Amino acid sequence: MLLDEVQAALDQLGFGSRILRTEPNQLEFDDCLRLSRQGDGWRIAVIERNLVMDVIVDCAEEQAACAAFLEEITSRHYPVFSSQELPLVEAAQQLLTLAAIPSLCRYTGSPGQTRLMVQGSNLARARQVLKGDGLPLRA
Repeated sequence: MLLDEVQAALDQLGFGSRILRTEPNQLEFDDCLRLSRQGDGWRIAVIERNLVMDVIVDCAEEQAACAAFLEEITSRHYPVFSSQELPLVEAAQQLLTLAAIPSLCRYTGSPGQTRLMVQGSNLARARQVLKGDGLPLRA
């Protein structure tokens, strides 16, 4: 798997607008993860304000780095629904359960606000399920 293939795979999973090709040998995800060529190898790093905060992994081969980058993004959890009305959150979670999509509920810092989260590999499917039911999709 090479950079172009990772970008295409992430686009297919629903992350297209969150991936930037900032340089020929570099991909960035949400201004928080970067895959880039470093000397003779490849690095996945946590970034903040364009500064490397932490190195997740260094790889000698592009294929290994691209696979690790894809795994890092798809294994994280992302919000797909948010509401202050718990019955709406429960209804959304039930729809996901019926579609065999595991989800987590997280209470946010906002008063009474609850977020429904899914793993990145299920993000596009979860959005499709929730959007198709007419629920007010908010993330």
